[in-house]
Amino acid sequence: VYLKNKNVWLAVTGSVSCVESVGITRELLRYGANVTIVANKAALELVG
Repeated sequence: VYLKNKNVWLAVTGSVSCVESVGITRELLRYGANVTIVANKAALELVG
């Protein structure tokens, strides 16, 4: 577990690439990181 107890802030904006943030978050959690996501309204609409 490479990232155990590491804190990661993921800032997501309204670009199409924000859809990739779901997979990135999943991998960070899988490796043990504590993930905090900050997203604007446009990003939340694109992700779902």
